Amino acid sequence: MNFLKAVCLFFKTAGLFLITIITLLTTCLYVQCDIYKFHPSTSFAGKYLYNPYSDDTSALWIKANFHAHSIAWNHLTNGHQTPAEIEDVYRKLGYDVACISNYEHVTAVQTKQVKSLSIYEHGYNISKTHQLVFEPAKVTFFDLPFLQTASMKQSVINTLSLNSSCVALAHPLLRNGYSDKDLKKLSGYNLLEVLNHSGNSSGKWDVILSAGKPVWCIGDDDMHDARKSSEVGVCWTMINSINKNESIVDALKKGNAYAVCGRKGVAENALKRLTVNGDTMYVKLLYKANAIKLIGQNGILKHTVTNSDSAVYIFKPGDTYIRAEIINDNSKLYLNPVVRSNNNQVPSNSCTASINTIATFFYRMLVLFLCVTILMLLYNKSLRKMLYLRKGNDYKRTNRSWRTA
Repeated sequence: MNFLKAVCLFFKTAGLFLITIITLLTTCLYVQCDIYKFHPSTSFAGKYLYNPYSDDTSALWIKANFHAHSIAWNHLTNGHQTPAEIEDVYRKLGYDVACISNYEHVTAVQTKQVKSLSIYEHGYNISKTHQLVFEPAKVTFFDLPFLQTASMKQSVINTLSLNSSCVALAHPLLRNGYSDKDLKKLSGYNLLEVLNHSGNSSGKWDVILSAGKPVWCIGDDDMHDARKSSEVGVCWTMINSINKNESIVDALKKGNAYAVCGRKGVAENALKRLTVNGDTMYVKLLYKANAIKLIGQNGILKHTVTNSDSAVYIFKPGDTYIRAEIINDNSKLYLNPVVRSNNNQVPSNSCTASINTIATFFYRMLVLFLCVTILMLLYNKSLRKMLYLRKGNDYKRTNRSWRTA
């Protein structure tokens, strides 16, 4: 009986200690957040039309996957192949760039057969609100594991942007990690993973673009197991590499790329060129498409061309952006949009939210208050029990002393 009591006491103490550690660590994370004032979003406007693609008809295109998971953290995370095995899979599929993006870890690439970038997937929260961090100066472990408000998400994005060259929001549809309401507010990131084997987020992309945020698309497998055909060669990014002095990340941040979904890394079509002359947009493909859909503000279909290798669209005064979807039997291309602009510069989705200092102060006081309250509730009964036992022992000692006297 005493043994069972000892075992119960051990597990009770261990559980209390574990909850205390979790409470303190969670408080340390949440207390770092700022409360932001999000300014109302405004759609793209201006007399200029920014074309993210080069007008050079000799443009070269390279195929890339930025999101794949290898064995990492001693098999604790979901990755089933070594980095070398993953790179070999993508090399055989004709990829020019194959990256390993393990959770909270930059995995070194050894092979010289394909190009690679330093990338990791950030996030360990239950809502799968994750990001792909390109060329990080360091791995950032700041995240909010449970509740995430828009201000909390903005705090994470800003922290990641300070320590990297580029940030992409990963699989925004997964567990609704980024709601439409959030996406209308958030800024300070560069890319959106529109295509992922877990879902097509083009609707989320239109929410962002309609809010006037110049965010460009990428497509990735998000591969965890190379043995699954549903996770390999199904989504990728084509990047214009005509400018040899320009890095892959620079091209992505200019929008000089497009996302593709297909089979085994093969698409039935490709972009030949996209030009803008005055208020007229012209799309030219290598082959005929079943349909070329031109989509604008709020995701509204503006024009469709069928059984053709080209499409022409004249911007109307109310058009803020136009993007093209190219549809064939077994593949789709998602082109970056032509957007209205006030100048000829590359538009950037810089952070437009400002910190609300007073609200941040009271928020942090609330977090600390909740932490203290939780710890008091945890230890209140234990402390009372300890005091009761101590009082009982003192009484026994006094009683023994009185009897001896």
